[in-house]
Amino acid sequence: MADASSQFTGTEQICSIDANHMGMCRFSSRDDVGYRRVTDVLLSILEPLSDIAGRRKQDHEATEGDRVAERQ
Repeated sequence: MADASSQFTGTEQICSIDANHMGMCRFSSRDDVGYRRVTDVLLSILEPLSDIAGRRKQDHEATEGDRVAERQ
């Protein structure tokens, strides 16, 4: 196995979940600490992407609106 320092770039978020493999894959409930940790990390990744996608959609709609207005 490689040294831990060679496995990480320094840009990732690292946290632990006090569980074996099965416990990391199947949480007891949404209140489980591991579930909340995973959910928080996923949301921190997805929310900025959602904002970017929303802005791109607005830009696209504005461009399409300009094109329609030019045709009229």
